Amino acid sequence: MKYRSYDKYTYSAIMWINLVPKHWGIQKLKFITSCNDDVLGEDVDPDLSIRYVDIGSVSEGKILVAEDMSFSNAPSRARRLVRHGDIIISTVRTYLRAIAEINNPPKNMVVSTGFAVIRPREIDRKYLAYALKSHSFVEWIVAESKGISYPAINASELMRLSVALPSREEQTAVATFLDHQTSQIDQLINKKARFIELLKEKRAALITEAVTGKFDVRPPGKGEVPESAGSGFGVRTGKPYPEYKDSGVEWLGEVPTHWNVIEIKRLAHSFKTGPFGSLLHQSDYIEGGVPIVNPIHMEQGKIIPAETSTVDRKTADKLSEYRLEEGDIVFARRGELGRCALVAKEQAGWLLGTGSIRLRTAYNMVDIGFLMDVLISDWVKDYLSLMSVGSTMENLNTSILSRIPVPYPSSEEQKIISKYIEINVTNINQLIKKTQQSIDLLKEKRAALITAGVTGKIDVRDWN
Repeated sequence: MKYRSYDKYTYSAIMWINLVPKHWGIQKLKFITSCNDDVLGEDVDPDLSIRYVDIGSVSEGKILVAEDMSFSNAPSRARRLVRHGDIIISTVRTYLRAIAEINNPPKNMVVSTGFAVIRPREIDRKYLAYALKSHSFVEWIVAESKGISYPAINASELMRLSVALPSREEQTAVATFLDHQTSQIDQLINKKARFIELLKEKRAALITEAVTGKFDVRPPGKGEVPESAGSGFGVRTGKPYPEYKDSGVEWLGEVPTHWNVIEIKRLAHSFKTGPFGSLLHQSDYIEGGVPIVNPIHMEQGKIIPAETSTVDRKTADKLSEYRLEEGDIVFARRGELGRCALVAKEQAGWLLGTGSIRLRTAYNMVDIGFLMDVLISDWVKDYLSLMSVGSTMENLNTSILSRIPVPYPSSEEQKIISKYIEINVTNINQLIKKTQQSIDLLKEKRAALITAGVTGKIDVRDWN
């Protein structure tokens, strides 16, 4: 839809606003809002129950989570009180762009002192929220921040920033227009996001069912039936096998009669736990060196390195026993158990990190693609979680890892199953990617519309 613009514009002298309608004004926040009005004092009851919001709890203009706790257990930065209509803006780590409107909060909501709590005074609260959450204003905050590794802006500097200010009637019109338009865009985004979740569920189910033999994926009429397989070795694509047996593993259930179930240690050449702190220190990390593979670098079965998680060649040589080879599988040994990744050819020579465990398979014992499909299936994650140790954080060790039960069809069937999964998962991933791209475009459209609305690039006075 094409929106009409105003008839006359003038320069605002504010870079992020540029031109504004001639009858609009420009005003600094300190003249139309107040900042950090209400804080908790030093005499607060330690047993007071609060709902705390930290900077990490805010994303894309919304509070994603608030944590209930007693004041005695709250961090020292839990001090700022909020009320309906306030806007919270992160003044530290401003690159996170943590800005959110407060809507009908509980009376005990407290936010971090890392936020500036902006309260509208001489401005429509909804219009102000859109202006402060607009992409251009947020980028202005980031640009005005001081510091490299921990950029910040103090509240007084923030209050000297300006917004475009039409009449109160026009502010309400702009806010109403944006409420309607962004609501429609958000509905589309939510539908597409739900579609992605369903695709991910389908992907996970497909992998789990294929590697546990819930259906036969081999092409009909292809290959001969080995004598050792018996009548259970079917060739009916997409249908269950004729005969099943109890796997002996509760989480696995039944498997085709001609399959075996073995512990992963029978497929292993060796296991290796990453170096402990005495061998690898934080001070050893540099940029642009030999990558270290920790759990954070494992995503969807692949290793995604970080430029800052590397060491120099001398340190790498000292840690040579932790070098990775093509075909190794690395596991997270704490936190999100079940996270693992396959070492690709170009990643050979990289190093096993402190938070990781390496599995090196025995030669020609298993199709590595099939084994990876088994390991990323949901039932393996559940198994590892149940078997893990640690009271506050789940931990994985080589003893637990070595006992993972692995469905074990013939080598030929492993390859066929792995190829089937690869083809179907690739198709699903492409659909997920296209859907995510459409979500990103909708978010860009939403951001552009908000900026256009609060800077007067579109005239919405007669929109209704």
